[in-house]
Amino acid sequence: IYVLEGQGATENDDELIEWQAGDLLLLAIKPDGSVHQHWNRDTSKGCRWVAFRDLIVGRCIANAIDQVAEMPELRGTARRGPEGHVRRDWKVQVSGEQVPLVTSPDELTSINLFDRLIALRDLQRERLAKSTFIIRGDALPWELNAHGRMQWYLHPSLAYTAVQTHIFYRQEIPAGSRSGVQRHGGDVIFYILQGEGYTEVDGVRHSWAGGDVMTLPIFSSGVVFRHVNTGSTPLRLISMERNLVHTTGVDRQSGFEELQPCPEYRAARPG
Repeated sequence: IYVLEGQGATENDDELIEWQAGDLLLLAIKPDGSVHQHWNRDTSKGCRWVAFRDLIVGRCIANAIDQVAEMPELRGTARRGPEGHVRRDWKVQVSGEQVPLVTSPDELTSINLFDRLIALRDLQRERLAKSTFIIRGDALPWELNAHGRMQWYLHPSLAYTAVQTHIFYRQEIPAGSRSGVQRHGGDVIFYILQGEGYTEVDGVRHSWAGGDVMTLPIFSSGVVFRHVNTGSTPLRLISMERNLVHTTGVDRQSGFEELQPCPEYRAARPG
């Protein structure tokens, strides 16, 4: 859940944390699910967010939603407030330990692969118990890479997040500039937070403005795309895709390549 505007709090499995615009709320995949409730702190106006639900992943885990309490508008006034333990800091420290990989068939006679599976389960349980279910957008560093100026909320290398099934970043493109040109396997969602411009996909321009949603199709050869900011103010967007780097690989079926860097990255690396 990405917060677009407003501020409030979410109680998730008896733990309470406050959020504001630019934050990402995470509901973990785990036995018995996540019992959660949201509160809007500002009584003068509502808050807005965009929620991402992956229906394909949902089928794999037999995901279901049970409404265990009604919103105040359905039963009169709000009489109950947050009761969970307040988490003051979103930052956590988790273990980076990994179950060793088997690098040769000759090793199979000396190891027990079922025990390795149990060991992996235990590591995942320990990590999930210590993970964070909120990412503070204003506390994330901005990274300048070949594709542009970005903040990473979810990434295959980030072990401390309660959700590991997806990749999520926020990108900013200066007025009159563009992103890098990238070959991508598709099946990615872009939500335009602010600004106007277009995304060029295999040479075809698709115009958008703040509040629009843009997706990349899946082709066997992938797609080549770039974002262009045609407005007079910085463009901001968020992007989400499935984290399949350890199953289908980073390349997937099409190859993953940055074909041309963004102007800011090129200027920062003369020569």
